[in-house]
Amino acid sequence: MVPLAQPCRAGSRSASPRRLRTIWAIRRGRCAHRGRLRSGLVYDAATKAPTPAARVTAISVPATGGAPNAVHATSLADGTAALGIAPGRHVVCVDAGRAYLDPCRRPAGNALIDTAQSLSVDLPLTKGVLVIVRISDPTGAAEAVRQSTQALAHVPAPPVWVTVRPTSGLAMPAPFVAANGANSEFSILVPPNTPLELEVGSSVLGLADAAGKALPSNGFAASLTSPDLAAEVGPSWMFGTVSGAKTPTVVYSFVVTGLL
Repeated sequence: MVPLAQPCRAGSRSASPRRLRTIWAIRRGRCAHRGRLRSGLVYDAATKAPTPAARVTAISVPATGGAPNAVHATSLADGTAALGIAPGRHVVCVDAGRAYLDPCRRPAGNALIDTAQSLSVDLPLTKGVLVIVRISDPTGAAEAVRQSTQALAHVPAPPVWVTVRPTSGLAMPAPFVAANGANSEFSILVPPNTPLELEVGSSVLGLADAAGKALPSNGFAASLTSPDLAAEVGPSWMFGTVSGAKTPTVVYSFVVTGLL
């Protein structure tokens, strides 16, 4: 693991000190402000309102290979963020929490900074919707797998895979979010009104649909279109509480029938 460098104070005369934050860089122990200062504006794409406290990360991979370089900053109350980055092309990720999509999970053209083209970059954030997969395990089979498999002994998620793939794009694993007794939830934030392919399966657990009917070949695959932003809001554990999410959702439920 590459250690975090010491904090570097950005010192560009072109930006006011009020707009600058301490920048932590992963650059083989060197200060990131030796590169050029680039500013960004993080805001809600629909309302144009600034998005404060968003974590902005610019990542570059050296042309000669080697470890990626990453620089982080946090947007201020007016949505601005300053990054001390070296010349070149950088992928930009933005973690604004809650219901906003991270631009670096979308097509690469939407998440690139080219320092040869511009001194600043707009980072409009769009809200997403949740695809939720719930797994009920009344048989306790997942716990039996944990007890018999040392590598899974401390893994809270049941041994089930859940992936979502846009019709033009790579499959994305849906993260395990939480468990409540025999019930587990996987969920992923996706763009609204988007055609997707959902796949659910397991190599060790028998799976059935919510009505108890065994899944063909022990797997589920379906084409769906994600909900609109105005669609019904469903409960989710994604943001820390079952009833705390205020994001439109589509839910698929499955039952573990035992070990294979």
